[in-house]
Amino acid sequence: MAAYASGFTVDGKLKYLPLHRALKVYAEKSHRQTLINLLTPVHRAAAQCSWVSRLVSTNAIYYPMQWSSAEAYEFLRTTDLLISCGIAVRLPDWWKKHPRPRVSVTIGEKKTARFGRDTLLDFDMRMTVADQVPMWVPRLGIDV
Repeated sequence: MAAYASGFTVDGKLKYLPLHRALKVYAEKSHRQTLINLLTPVHRAAAQCSWVSRLVSTNAIYYPMQWSSAEAYEFLRTTDLLISCGIAVRLPDWWKKHPRPRVSVTIGEKKTARFGRDTLLDFDMRMTVADQVPMWVPRLGIDV
């Protein structure tokens, strides 16, 4: 269900109300610009996303809906688009992207004329998390 922030609760958190309430609250001519500002991101999203367009054209966006798992997944996949249109999307923490560690290995950078221990152990191993090299890198356990 689409909602809008209508102020703050007693404990200082944003208070969200169903979007259809905004149509009633801001129906007066004196609040027309507020209503336009509120609905402009929805209009942008409807122009770029077919499922949002469908909800707007049927007025379903203003009321609670029951979605199938496929519809919910479609919503989750398009959250970046919705955010870029100016819509605030509240998601559970488990859906947020977490950086994964990456390990890269470079082998044989030194050019040597002889084959030996130094040639066999000519490698560099690095681990990065979110493009940052961590302060502590585990020891590989290779002793020469």
